[in-house]
Amino acid sequence: MDKQHENRIQLDQQISLQTKILFGLQRSYEVEFNRKMNVEPLQLQNDLLRRDLQGIDVDVDDESG
Repeated sequence: MDKQHENRIQLDQQISLQTKILFGLQRSYEVEFNRKMNVEPLQLQNDLLRRDLQGIDVDVDDESG
């Protein structure tokens, strides 16, 4: 009976360790996924800003002389 109790405790510890590992992997995945989700809108916004800047005609006069 004591041997079974020790085996259950060991099994419980292994399950706990595996749960912690899986939780860490899940957090890493979520960080990477969210990063990708945030990058795309920023890239689109940058593209729009570039187009807007290309559409602006700037007349630069040399005021030094």
